[in-house]
Order: sequence, then structure tokens, then C-alpha cells
Amino acid sequence: MKIIFILMETVKFLINQDLAEAFKANGLEMAGEALVQPADLDRADFTCNLCFRLAREAKCAPNVLADKIAEAINNKYKKSEQNEYKVYSTSGYINFTVNDSYKINWLNEVEAKGLSAVIKAADKKMDINLEFISANPTGPLTLANGRAGFLGDALSNILELVGHKVTREYYINDAGNQIKILGRAVKARLGLIKAEDNYYQGEYIADLAEKFKDQADLEDEDFGRVLAEYLLKAEIKPVILHSMGVKIESWISEYKDIRRVGFLEQILAQLKETVYTYKEEGAVWLKTTAFGDDKDRVLIKADGEMTYFLVDIAYHYHKLQRGFDKLITILGADHYGHIKRMQAGLRALGYDPKLLEIVILQMIKLYQGGAEIKMSKRAGNYVLMQQALNEVPADLLRFYLLSYNPNSQVDIDLDALSSKSDKNPVYSVQYMFARLNSMLQKASELKILEFNADELSDEWQRLFKELYYLPQAIERAGENCQPNLLAGAILSLALTFHKYYEKERLIVFDRVIFSRHLLIKALHISVKEALKILGISAPDRMIK
Repeated sequence: MKIIFILMETVKFLINQDLAEAFKANGLEMAGEALVQPADLDRADFTCNLCFRLAREAKCAPNVLADKIAEAINNKYKKSEQNEYKVYSTSGYINFTVNDSYKINWLNEVEAKGLSAVIKAADKKMDINLEFISANPTGPLTLANGRAGFLGDALSNILELVGHKVTREYYINDAGNQIKILGRAVKARLGLIKAEDNYYQGEYIADLAEKFKDQADLEDEDFGRVLAEYLLKAEIKPVILHSMGVKIESWISEYKDIRRVGFLEQILAQLKETVYTYKEEGAVWLKTTAFGDDKDRVLIKADGEMTYFLVDIAYHYHKLQRGFDKLITILGADHYGHIKRMQAGLRALGYDPKLLEIVILQMIKLYQGGAEIKMSKRAGNYVLMQQALNEVPADLLRFYLLSYNPNSQVDIDLDALSSKSDKNPVYSVQYMFARLNSMLQKASELKILEFNADELSDEWQRLFKELYYLPQAIERAGENCQPNLLAGAILSLALTFHKYYEKERLIVFDRVIFSRHLLIKALHISVKEALKILGISAPDRMIK
């Protein structure tokens, strides 16, 4: 850990020690980290809310307990010259303000080493497999698939920043019933068979029929696999890797890497060796209820066909055989029931179910002309990711989708989103960076005044605190698989900065104010790094 960073952390450590001592004096035990970000940054630098949890044990109201703890700490230092921090209580909260010299030191650290220098590394660094998008290659990439792409890309960046090794993976579902249906849909378009309601529709089916009519004599699944391979190469990968700017290192084929090499048979044999499989009505079942699932699941149907559940178990086992410490999978809301059954499958094979974390991504609802657009790949009703990117700048679409909790539905008004209005979140964030860049350029050739504590206005303090808590937002985003926490913190920082920009000048009478200059430099570095983590560009100049 860097020495200057230790200074700020030392104050927090000292406060935690003093809190623990004061609680103990009142017959209470304080476990772990007690300091959190204040709800109101204008009131304090740190706050402790433990009095609400410990009030019952203390047999008094939270505000009474907070008053006692604050008084105990103040009495401890009553006759000393301790000035590292000040403490006071309000409405059950114990609030702390830190000496400004520590804030200046923290900014110096950021300016010298970058934002990453003040981000805490993960306690246990892991080799993580992060699977995302994995859209069936039965049609072009949709906007809903794109949301998963942006989420997986940003989350990968965050996890790598805190010290993990991340493999970004796309699972290609190029076998099974969906692929057969794709092949039959194109054959129906060619008039070779009768069309059915469950066949895929859309202009791309007509295009495939024209391109691959000479291979339509193949068996349905073989033909579908030829089509899927083309769609992946021509329609899916270019959008992900180039249009969206998403990085994926590993592409795993269900057909080539799981089915063709006999992996399904191997896993089935292993499961049959456990006490968790049984035969009933001609089918082979896995007793997932033994692990908390609401019902047992079929592995082999009565007709001998292997289920997708067995394929999924085999694929996750394939991941673990490659040596990953943790598996993170981003799935759509329609896969919510997948969680318990997959954890049960891993437990049946002898693995800790905690190795697998499934992030559920809720639906996107689209509106245009005031009406909802019903999306279905089979029905041919959907908004392609490339179409959306043609209408909306990639930075805007990416930031907008990342600003939502993955488990929250996103409502998109295409008319509003595709408008050229500058009143959008990403504009505010990028304009902040452009302003910071301009301020530093203007100050580069001027004399910087010596530090004066009187320069640290309330506005400066507020902006500093927003920046100080940005690394913690990154840490929490990684711990909870929620890049929206970082997106929200950057937007909040931008809104505070624009208010600060209008009130306080960096340059006064051709002289640069030291504390403001240092804060602006640290902001400039941090905002650029934070935007890079989310995959958003940081333009040096913007025209308002």
C-alpha cells in the first residue's frame, strides 16, 4: 500500500479504534468496519450508523447512544492536541470530519499514481470465468443481447481492476432443437417444407435462404448449424467486437466442445455414479430437490434425447475443469429458475455451489410513437443492436443501459433516446471531462499560488468527497456485480462538478489556486479512468 494512501486509511483506522473503545465502555461490541459514506456529504466525511443496530442492546434510543459515544470520544481527547478528526452526533448517527491535510495528501496520491492507487485490491484474487451474451446464433444480435454485452464488458473491467483474472466467454448454442428450427425455417422459406408457427421469421431468414439454398439438402440440424456459423461470423461477432467495442477472448461451441467430444456422456456417467439420479417413466432424473430445488429435473427424456439441463451441467463442469476459481454467468430474467437447478447440478458433482454466481438481467421494454414494441426473435419483431447503434451514439446507449441495476427493467423510448438533445447523462459526464481538460490547459502556463487552508470552501469539500468515494463505488460494483453503482457515482460527481465550476474559479488574477488545481488534476485523472472502466470515451473538447 502506498505511504500517502496509508495516511487517509490511518485516520479511518484510528476512528474505528476509538469507536470500538467507546462502544466497549458502554458494554457493547463493535464488529468489523463501522464507517460508511454519509447520506448527506455536506454534513461529514464519514459516518457510523451502528447505534440503530445496538440501541436495543444498550436499552436506549439510537440518538441517546450516539450522543454517549461521541461524548466518550471527545472526552478522550479533551486534554490532548489530537486534530486528526472531529466527531459529533446527530439523530442517532456519529459523524466524523477529517483534517484537511489528509485530503490534500489523498489528492496528491491520485495525481501521482492514478485512481487505481486508491482502490483496494480484492482480499482473495481469483481466476474468474465471466460468461455473457451467449445469444443463440439463430438470428442477429438484439438490443436485449446488447445490454448483456455492455454489462459483461464493464463488469470484467471492474473485476480486473481489483486484481482478479477474468476470461470473457461466449457460449455458442449451436446444437439442439433451436438449431433444427433455424434450418427448417430457411427450408420453409425455400418452399421445401411447410412453414410452422414456431419457425423463425424476419428478413434475415429470406437472406439466408438465398445465400444457402444450395446446401438445403442437408439434415435439419446440420443445415441449421451451417446457418448458425454464418450468423455468428457475419452478424454477431462484428457487432459485439467492433460496433459495441466489447472484448471476448473465449468462444465455446456446444457442438464442437461439449457434444462432439463425448462430454455429455462423460458427465451423465459421473452423475449416475452418485445417489442423486434415478429412472422413472423411462426418463433419467436428477434429484435436485435434495439441494433445495422445487422439483426434480430430467436429464434424459424417455425418447433418449438429452435435455438442455444436462448440457448446461456439462458446460459448467467444462468451465471448472479449465481451472477457474469462480464462475459468473449473466442470464436473462426468463432463466431465473436456472439458478437453483444449476447449483444443484454442481453439488451433485461434488462442487461448492458458491463457485457459481448467476446475475439476472431483466427485460428491456421498447416504446416508439407512444406504443410498446413487442419483441420476439421467432416472430421477427425486435430491434437489432446494430440498428440501435445506428440511431443512438454508442457512448449514450452504453451509459444509459449500464446506469440501471441489472435486476431492474429498462424502459427505452426510442424517439427520446435517438434525439440529439444534450440533456442526457453521458453528455453531462463527458462535458465534465472536457471542462476539466480545458481548465488544466489554461492553468498550465500560469503561476500556482501556495496552499491556503481558507481556499477549502464548502463546494470544494463536497466535490472532494464525491471523488473520494468513487473508488469505493468501484469496489462495491465488483463485489455486487453492479456496474450501475459506478455509473451512478460518476453522474453524481458530474452534477456536483458543474455546480462547482459555475461558483469557483481555478484562475484568479492570472494566478492558479493551489487546492483547486490539485482537485481538478485528480478529478481529470479519475474521471478518465472511470469512464474507461465503463467503456465510455473521454473527449478532450466538446461544444455545448
